[in-house]
Amino acid sequence: MAGHYRETSGQPPMPAAAGQDDRRAGLRHSAILRVGVLVRGGDSRQLCMVRNIATEGLMVRVFSDVEPGEPIAIELRADRQLAGRIVWARDGNAGIRFDRPVEISDILAPPPPKPGWRLRLPRLQVDRLAMIRTGSEISFADARSISQGGVRVVCDHPLENGTPVILTLEGFRPLEGVVRWNRDGFCGISFNQVIPPGDLHRWLAS
Repeated sequence: MAGHYRETSGQPPMPAAAGQDDRRAGLRHSAILRVGVLVRGGDSRQLCMVRNIATEGLMVRVFSDVEPGEPIAIELRADRQLAGRIVWARDGNAGIRFDRPVEISDILAPPPPKPGWRLRLPRLQVDRLAMIRTGSEISFADARSISQGGVRVVCDHPLENGTPVILTLEGFRPLEGVVRWNRDGFCGISFNQVIPPGDLHRWLAS
């Protein structure tokens, strides 16, 4: 689940491309299952699933084609990116070597808590039409950012906090959720169920 990880027993190596010698056996290593953001070309942001991480790199499940040698950055939390390069890609998985070694505990630890702080899933900017149903009433809004767990929309008429809604994004299935906040013309809606990262990526790429 996003935001959680577990340490593995022993020190298993990071997955390597077929035929390559494994030179990472002595590295600290953690197996995790965590959603991140793959930043490509400086501004292209795509969801990915981080499967394990070592001090010198990590392995991710990707939802688009990547090429060995491609410079990228991985974002596991909003306040920090890890720069690196693709070293291998196979069967929807990719190995990434960091530009410089990292401390695993520092990367996976959440930022220092602040008043009202809560763990947030990786968020991507969008510009899509959304239909919002509240009971028998229907209104339209512009979705401006989205994560697996919720969406931020521009509303002409603020929705009362705590209101159950059914939100239909252009080209995506209806999603049940609840209005969480209203501020400066924006409205935050949390989904009742987290969207699988593959489903969200395919919708963003459509």
